[in-house]
Formats: sequence, structure tokens, C-alpha cells
Amino acid sequence: MPIRPETFTLGHDKLLTHLALQHFSIPMPATYLASSARAAKKILNEINYPIVLKFPHGTGGKGVMFAESFAAASSMLDALMALNQPFLIQEYIETGGVDIRAIVVGDRVIASMRRKAVKGEFRANIHAGGTGEACILDEKTKRIAIDTSLSIGADICAVDMLESPKGPVVIEVNLSPGLQGITRATSINVADKIAKYLSEKSEIFSATCFANT
Repeated sequence: MPIRPETFTLGHDKLLTHLALQHFSIPMPATYLASSARAAKKILNEINYPIVLKFPHGTGGKGVMFAESFAAASSMLDALMALNQPFLIQEYIETGGVDIRAIVVGDRVIASMRRKAVKGEFRANIHAGGTGEACILDEKTKRIAIDTSLSIGADICAVDMLESPKGPVVIEVNLSPGLQGITRATSINVADKIAKYLSEKSEIFSATCFANT
């Protein structure tokens, strides 16, 4: 299978994803897990603003919040604690509402686009109104995307990155990305490339099984 069983657990929990990426030394924004209101308040008092707050579960930019000050973050914290929800506190990297999405299939990046958020929105997700245009990634950025997919055990996934002053940093991995936006932006038939990859893997699997019988 192109995605290992445990990968579904990793890929749908941002905390577990971040731990896996950290283990493999994948560059990411500084990220903290708040396990209690007291711990969260301490973090909020010691970090620079603005920041991003994330629920461990959520896709398409949902469950991601922006706090430009300690006061704003504290208000969000009160609401999150009332919901009894764990959450992540993450360093905000200013990119003008732009991020990069790379589709990894096997050991290659088959398509990539630069996404731009709509005015007044910091999330560049296409489902949140963002727009995309094709881009060519350098070898370092491609390697980070591929290493990210390897770190969570996914042969097929989307890797979202920001271009920080220190280089590309990974902010999210998506196991079931939408394909319409990147197909339209790049004019690459992403679905067809994924289907061909799966077909090739199936043939190898069938040949191996036949050889062992």
C-alpha cells in the first residue's frame, strides 16, 4: 500500500506529524504543545507575536487561527480551554500570505504551486479562497518535501511549506489533498500520474506474490 496503516494516524494529527518530522530533522516553524492553561499562558508570555494556534485535527486550513498579540492569544486560549481541546502554538512566519504546495508521489515531486491568500486572510488554502500558480522548486525544497513524505510513511501526499529567511519550513502534510487547484495551476494531470504510480506498484506487488507462490 502507498500509505502505511500507522500513517493515517500520523497524517491526521498535527501533533504526531510534527513529532515525526522533528525525529527526522525536517525543518519546521518553532512549535509548542499546550497541555494546560497554565503551561499555555507561560508560553504566550515568552514568545514573539504574531503567532498561529492550531487544533491537532483539521484540514483545508480549518482549525488554524492567527493571534497578533498576547491579548488576542489569551482570548483564544480561554475559548480553547472551555472546549477542552489540546492545541499547538506555532511561530508565525511572514510570507505575505504565500505558501508552497508540493505533491509527492513515490520519490519525486510531480507538481508544485505557489499559493496566495486572499486579502485579509493569512491561510493560502485554495478552499479558503486562495489562488495558485505553477512554480519550479529548487533541489533543496524538493528534497525536504520528499523527506517529509518518507518521515511519515506516505508514498503519496501533499507537503505545504513556507519560504522563511532560514529556508523552506514544513507547516503541514496532507494525505488526501484536493487535486483540482494544483491541476489547474500547473496544467499537470496529477490524478493521472498518481493512477500510473499505483498501477506500477500493483504490478510489482502482483509479480512478487506470484514469484513467492
